[in-house]
Amino acid sequence: MSLIRILEENANFNFTGIINILDQKTRQFLGSVSMSDGKIAGGKWKELMGMSALIEIAYNDQISDNLKFVNEPEVIHVADIAKLIGVQDFKKMASEAYQKILSSQKLAPPKGLRLIVDAEFIINGEDPSALEFKVLKQITDDPKVETLYEHIKAPKHQVDMALIRLRKNRAIKVLSNK
Repeated sequence: MSLIRILEENANFNFTGIINILDQKTRQFLGSVSMSDGKIAGGKWKELMGMSALIEIAYNDQISDNLKFVNEPEVIHVADIAKLIGVQDFKKMASEAYQKILSSQKLAPPKGLRLIVDAEFIINGEDPSALEFKVLKQITDDPKVETLYEHIKAPKHQVDMALIRLRKNRAIKVLSNK
């Protein structure tokens, strides 16, 4: 059963608790979604927390049938709730994020490329986001695209989007194809 269907069912019953997300084969814990009175209260996925984790969970549910969801009724403390989100609002946000992820994958650079940071951007460019800064730093350490994904602790599609924005802002240039 998909995450969205479980969320919808839980919302119908005003579920309060945690939905644990496990690897179907190994039963390894991958993350969780917390709900309070049928609304989404938060999420955890690997190193991610909050909305980023929720989007990542929804994305992984779309691309894999290897996830198992286990409801655990539990008291959710008010201090643990950053913001409550309705399931329908989350469905819309997850769908939009999924479309962005698909489009970023189409524009992602080939793994054989080597990149370089444009010095002009460092002097006159706009401030990069935290992830874009990590990407720029990694490019200065190792210009190969394939190692970039290995060293940055972020989902691949987020690194893709950072690379696309940096290229659009002329912050990086292609050095060579190997």
